[in-house]
This record gives sequence, C-alpha cells and structure tokens, in this order.
Amino acid sequence: MRRVQPVAVEMRRSLPPATRALRAGAPVLLRVPVLYSETEKLFNTLEDVAENPSTLLALRNVDDLLDVGTPLVEHVAPYQTVCNYWSYYWNHIAEHASENLPGGTGQRVLLLSDNRTQDNRWSSTEADRPGDIPVGRPITSEDPAGDPLVAAHTGGYSPALDAQGRADCRIGQTGYLAGPAVPNGRYPPSRDPAKGGGSHVVRTTDVPGSVRHGGTFLSRRLGIDSIEDVP
Repeated sequence: MRRVQPVAVEMRRSLPPATRALRAGAPVLLRVPVLYSETEKLFNTLEDVAENPSTLLALRNVDDLLDVGTPLVEHVAPYQTVCNYWSYYWNHIAEHASENLPGGTGQRVLLLSDNRTQDNRWSSTEADRPGDIPVGRPITSEDPAGDPLVAAHTGGYSPALDAQGRADCRIGQTGYLAGPAVPNGRYPPSRDPAKGGGSHVVRTTDVPGSVRHGGTFLSRRLGIDSIEDVP
C-alpha cells in the first residue's frame, strides 16, 4: 500500500484533466473513419495524377508560363503595388451605369467616332501622319459641320517608377498636354495647312516641369514612395 500511495495521489491530480480530454476526444474519434475514408480518396486521386503522362507536361508548361510571364508581372506590378491604378480604375464604375432611364439607370454608351472632313483623321485609311489641327487654330476647333477636330495624343504608357525604383506615377498626376510634344522627330508638327496642321500632336510620356511626379494620393497616404516600401 505504501508503494501504491504515490500513484493514488497522482491519479487524484491527473484524472480530472484526462477525463475532460477523453470527453472532448471521444466524439472526434467517432468521426475519424470518415476522415480516413476521404483521405484515402485523396491519395488515390494523387496517385492517378502522378501516373498520368500529361501531368509532367502540364508542370513543364507551368514552368514555361512562369519564365515567360515573370517579365510581364515585374512590369505590371509597380502600377498596382506603388500607384494602385487597379483600384483607381474602378472608382468611376458607378458613374458608368448612371444614365437615367424610366425604370432606373442604365449603362452610358456613346459612339466614339471622328469628323468626316479632317485630313489624317483616325478613321481615314489614307492618313500619312497623325491627325492634327491646322496651324493657328485652337485645340477646341470644329469642322464646318460642327464636329470637333482631332489631334493625336498617343503618349499613354507612362512609367510607374523611375530608374531608382522610386514612385513616378505620371498617369493621373498631370493635366492634358496641348502639344506639340514629339521627341523622336518622326512626326513633327506640319506647318502646311493642306496637311491638317499644326502644333498639337503629343507622342511622349515625358511630361515637362517635373523630374519625378511621386506616388498617387493613396500611395502617399500609405507612405509608399518606392518599390521597396511595398509590404
């Protein structure tokens, strides 16, 4: 009995927690057969996938996809992580479907076209240079029918970072360039009125007046001033 006494003392201390554990574990153990059955199905499926000859080909294709897609992701990522343009894109979705109709609102759909008289307009297949407004006329000029004249503005692919990886989110940070802004000299402004102008063509992403434009409002609020600041 002297040898049993320490065991009895320990049982008095250990049995209550063990009892609680058994009460909690018993219902779980009753569900274990279902888990084992589903787990067996999982491993059988994995075995089938491993034995399928197409699996290796698919994995190699994924590897090729990563090799090809990595430069694209590296290029696109700063526009989303530093400049947050993905979120800005959806800011006006409510306005997009706000046309008042008798039954509520509908999608705003407008025909994008140009005039039919301007030389080198967008819809002209015979154009030999970017569309421009004749010399000496403002950018808000219209043709005789009252349709607005067009000037080519094709510098839309502005950067998100500068060479040091700092935020340079130019889209949305600057106003509308009236032109001319043609850095490569291929289509300088034409001074021949017969050619349609002019001095309003823009073919550059380098907006004058600032070396670096910094981040957007949200990125500045979050303290993101470079790619290194992205969490």
